Amino acid sequence: YCPHHPEYGPPEYRQRCQCRKPAPGLFRQAARDHRIHLAASWIIGDKFSDVEAGKRLGMRAVLVLTGAGREHLRRFGDNPDYPQPDYIAEDIAGAARLIPALPEDHSDQDASTSAS
Repeated sequence: YCPHHPEYGPPEYRQRCQCRKPAPGLFRQAARDHRIHLAASWIIGDKFSDVEAGKRLGMRAVLVLTGAGREHLRRFGDNPDYPQPDYIAEDIAGAARLIPALPEDHSDQDASTSAS
């Protein structure tokens, strides 16, 4: 996890860093440590910062509507300033059912596809 925050916490941790999402630091470290091919990976999250982090690394992204997902979709969906998810799922179980059912290369798929 990233112990840093740009505004809060002890002074030694109050900083912008490369490990706090959507920065790629922790993802790159995990990829090195565990031999993960990021471009062949997925990120599933309930925030647009999750989507942005994955997109920065060439990953496909599923936004789940649980947690902060519905609010983030309402606030940031269709906003060109935010990277949009490839897919939207009701919850993590829906995302888990969706991913294996998709073709290996689905770059031409519509971003509004969802799973329940």
